[in-house]
Amino acid sequence: MKRQILRAAMALALLLGTSGCLYPNEMRKENQMTPQESLTVVKNAVESYRNATGVLPIRNKPADTPLYEKYPVDFKLLTERGFLGTIPGIAYENGGRGVFVLVDPEEDLKVRLIDVLAYQTVQYVQARVTEYNASRRQLPLGEPLEGAEGFYSINYKQLGISEEKLMSAYSGHSLQLILHQSGRVGIDYGPDLALHLRKSGKTPPPDKNLLDLLVEETPYAPAASFPYRLVSGEPRPYME
Repeated sequence: MKRQILRAAMALALLLGTSGCLYPNEMRKENQMTPQESLTVVKNAVESYRNATGVLPIRNKPADTPLYEKYPVDFKLLTERGFLGTIPGIAYENGGRGVFVLVDPEEDLKVRLIDVLAYQTVQYVQARVTEYNASRRQLPLGEPLEGAEGFYSINYKQLGISEEKLMSAYSGHSLQLILHQSGRVGIDYGPDLALHLRKSGKTPPPDKNLLDLLVEETPYAPAASFPYRLVSGEPRPYME
């Protein structure tokens, strides 16, 4: 397991690249920033870069990349060209566990964080599911997910690995991974969304992807998941 996570971390490092070195005093200063403060600093740098160059400081990703993962911030461009003094301590490029991404850059630019550990864990389980399906011609499906057609829990016993659970960046609660009949693995943000809706007292429109609520009102973007909608009053994943 640890070896697989390490490989995923190395792959992510190659994907995002590295961005310079920081002096110790600068690193201590950036590490003291809250996530929200870091997001504000990076957003200001991104907007200044776009105003000066006409383009966004992002790394190119494939067209089919999930929406919230599609525009990772390229800190090398920001720091080398003087738009950002140092990289925030929470950033993956500076040893933290957050990947800075842009959301809705054309209409209402927002900067959010993706939890690297959550992303890596999903990639690890996805690799095991894909391998299992290739060799057995079947998926390790557990129990059906109520109100979500085509979604199941994961049968970890069939995979021969321990069950993977994640601590939510939103609530601090434990979240499980789920499996769609297409073979895709994702994080079940249903409990977080239910909690968020209860606290807010809002009733979103039926066509709204509920994950947008988390993006709009928290510092984090949900990684490696599915869109959600209300089904009988409860947030449930679906495939577009």
